[in-house]
Amino acid sequence: MLLTPGLLAGRNDWAYFVPPVFDAQQPDGHFKVTERIISDINREIDCIRHSDEYKRVKAEEATLRQKAADRIAAMKQRIASAKAERDRRRSDAQAGLVHISEADAAAMTRESQTLKADLRRLKQRLNAELSAAHALTQQYDERIAALRQRRRSMSDELQRWLFTQYRMLNARGEERDLIDIFSTTTHGIPPAGAGDCCAPKLLQYAYSHGLQPVCMAEFWWGESPRQEIRHHLSYYPACRSKCLPILTHMLQGLDVEPNPLTATASEELKIVYEDDAICVVDKPAGMLSVPGKDNVESVESIMRQRWHQYDGNPIMVHRLDRDTSGLMVVARTLEAYHSLQQQFACRTAAKRYEAVLDGVPATHEGTISLPLMPDIMDRPRQRVDMEHGKPSVTTYRVVSTQGGRTLVWLYPHTGRTHQLRVHCAHPLGLATPILGDPLYGRGTAAPRMYLHAAELQIVHPTTGATDEVVVEIHLNVLGEGDALVPDKATELLGLGTGQGRAALQHPLRRTHRLVGLAAQSAGHRQMIPLPVEGHRQGRLAAFALHLGVRGLQGEYRPGCHDGLPAFRAQIAEGPHLLAHSVPSPSSVCTH
Repeated sequence: MLLTPGLLAGRNDWAYFVPPVFDAQQPDGHFKVTERIISDINREIDCIRHSDEYKRVKAEEATLRQKAADRIAAMKQRIASAKAERDRRRSDAQAGLVHISEADAAAMTRESQTLKADLRRLKQRLNAELSAAHALTQQYDERIAALRQRRRSMSDELQRWLFTQYRMLNARGEERDLIDIFSTTTHGIPPAGAGDCCAPKLLQYAYSHGLQPVCMAEFWWGESPRQEIRHHLSYYPACRSKCLPILTHMLQGLDVEPNPLTATASEELKIVYEDDAICVVDKPAGMLSVPGKDNVESVESIMRQRWHQYDGNPIMVHRLDRDTSGLMVVARTLEAYHSLQQQFACRTAAKRYEAVLDGVPATHEGTISLPLMPDIMDRPRQRVDMEHGKPSVTTYRVVSTQGGRTLVWLYPHTGRTHQLRVHCAHPLGLATPILGDPLYGRGTAAPRMYLHAAELQIVHPTTGATDEVVVEIHLNVLGEGDALVPDKATELLGLGTGQGRAALQHPLRRTHRLVGLAAQSAGHRQMIPLPVEGHRQGRLAAFALHLGVRGLQGEYRPGCHDGLPAFRAQIAEGPHLLAHSVPSPSSVCTH
């Protein structure tokens, strides 16, 4: 059995193909008959608009309007010149240069009144001529408007009737038409073409013939369209605007796996920094930034519960995609919100993202500029549109490559939806999608989408401070020849005796010197190897702790690292541990 999503050579009833849910192509059916009437209306409109008589009267009216405008403009210029001359004579009289008699003054007043009256009479005469000319064109325009209104009404009625003919079954034998199915969606009406996609047609055929669906998947074949991102032989979910509501109904009664696109976060929200003005959080992948229609847990709802006892409400300054993890700043006051919003709007807030790419890009650094706009037929997907898209710019730098995967740093200069994901995946960008991206990736199995907001630099809305401590934790799998001896690494940092922990309690300037010395001694610039349990085929899985200092105020407090053991367990199964940064706008973070 073969599938075709729509018409093939004007037909949808080909042998060996799954039939449509409703065949609207019958020549004598209501749809085709009404469609022919609408086509006749279109032809009548075109005949009127392209007739010689209609073109003539429209041209004559346009010419008459231009001449009228020119005559009025000339009359106004004459009035202005006369007024300027009268004003000059009056000025000279005040200066004692000339004498103006009462008769002259009266004559000047009459001149002004006469010219204004002439202008009024001219406008009245020209308006009468324009009205007569417009009456001729109005007859045609009113006829065209009436035909268009009739066409619109018939089209809307026909489209609604067509949607009621698509009565979709589910595994329970329940039947709903498209009007009913889409009544609870955002727009409330089905989009054009709904019900004719492959998956709904195949399920409808199965249910109507007593067949039990076992498995189904849709994949892309061939080259990607220029505006969209599709990878050959990669699997893709159903489009959200057209198929998702239909399939939500049709899959009821089947034992199906949970929708991976709606999976919730398996980790808890971490508070990185908090004071009376702002709160910086580390959002886990799978958690919404703001509440959605499913009323699942989000950053905003969690912060609202956290601050309820203080009679405060969180004000979201910016957002991260559900599948993106990392740093977000939340305002606690309206003053802080306006300050932070201004920083993001003016692009003075600096952000750095880390991503693991599913492949190796051709270049190691550069700038991507691809304008983006929403794909209205498949939200929330975005598409590249050189004509209508909004400017979107990203700077990138490749950090390391290992096993066909690439760790890259991304710096967005604009804040478009899915900007980093599209810029990485699109052929005109890096042409290398982010690992685990369910919308733009290659379908490679991954526990999550490896995109992390690693660094956020802002000006504190009340203190004005920009000090920041960045703590980055990487998972590094070293080759056998490069494997470090755990005891040696422990000795370098003094972790075996507890000196390492004590050292990190020193002021930031000294902490930075100690870390640098240890890194240099280990032979790895800016990389401190810390031993972890477990060896795999002679390879040492090692965590690397790197302190980068922005500003030298405040002290490091080891309480920020209390979550390290849990962090290890979380990422041990992935190819990389993405950066976890700790911003400190006014002082080093505390829990």
